[in-house]
Amino acid sequence: MKTSKGKLYPLLVALLVFLLDVPIGSAYISDAQDAPLEEVIGENPPSIPPLVCGEHVCNKDWSLEHTPVDSTPPAMEFGWWEDFWSDSDSNGFDDRLQMILAGERESVSLTSIIGSDGRPTVAIIVHYAWHPGPTDIESLRSTIEAHGWKSNGSWFMVMDHLDAIVLDHVPVISLIDIWKLEGVVLVEEQNVIVPFLDKATKGSKVRTSGVYDEALRDLGYHGSGKVIAILDTGVDNEHFSLDDFSDNNRDNTNDPDDLEDPKWVGGCDSTGV
Repeated sequence: MKTSKGKLYPLLVALLVFLLDVPIGSAYISDAQDAPLEEVIGENPPSIPPLVCGEHVCNKDWSLEHTPVDSTPPAMEFGWWEDFWSDSDSNGFDDRLQMILAGERESVSLTSIIGSDGRPTVAIIVHYAWHPGPTDIESLRSTIEAHGWKSNGSWFMVMDHLDAIVLDHVPVISLIDIWKLEGVVLVEEQNVIVPFLDKATKGSKVRTSGVYDEALRDLGYHGSGKVIAILDTGVDNEHFSLDDFSDNNRDNTNDPDDLEDPKWVGGCDSTGV
C-alpha cells in the first residue's frame, strides 16, 4: 500500500505544476513592439499653424539698432526670448496665440469680453528688448485703441522689474499689429492661475487621543468658507546660522534648540498658544 502511494506522488506533483503554470501563461502580456507604433506612443501633436499676414507668412525686421530716447536699459538678459517655451517657431509670437488667430482655439482669459472682431478678447504680455518708455506705451495704446480697445475696466500695467506691459481685453485682430511694433520681441498669452488643493476633506478620528481635546469636535466647528494660505519659505529652522540674532554666521556657539524661544525667518512661533 505504501508503495502505491509513493507512485502517486510524482503524478500529483506534475499535476500541481501544470495547474500553477496555467495562470502564469494566461497573465502573459505581449510585448509592446508587437503593436503598431502609433498605438504605443500615440500620434504626434499637431503642428503650430504659421503666422499669416494676408496671404503670406509674416516677417519682421529683428534688427534693433537703436532704442527710443525715453526708454531705459533692459532689466532682463538680452535674447532670453529666443528660447521661450511656448514659441516653437521662434517668431516672437506665442504658439497659443497663433492657434487662436488660426481659429484652432479660443481665449482662456477669465476677464475676456467680446471684442470688435466678434471674438473673445485675450489677455497678453508684450515683451520688449528694452524697458518700455512713454513712446512705447503710447504706441501700444494707440494700436489697440484702433481696434476697439477701451481703457475703462481694462488692465494695462507697465511692469517694474520686467521689460513688459501686461494688459487684457485685447482684440484678437490687433495681435499682429502689436507684434509688429518697434522693440517688441515677444507677444505672450497670459497663463490662467488655477487653485489646487483648495478643498479640504473632513477630519477623521482614527483613535481616541489623550493629547487632543474633543471640545472642537463636539462643538461641530468646521472650516467651510474659510481660506488658509500656506507659504513655505524652505528655511530650515534648525540651521546653525539661526541660533542667534547675529549677522555673523560663524560666531555661533549654541545649537538652535538651545534658545528658550527660538525664532526664524518665515517660521511660526506657536509655543505660547
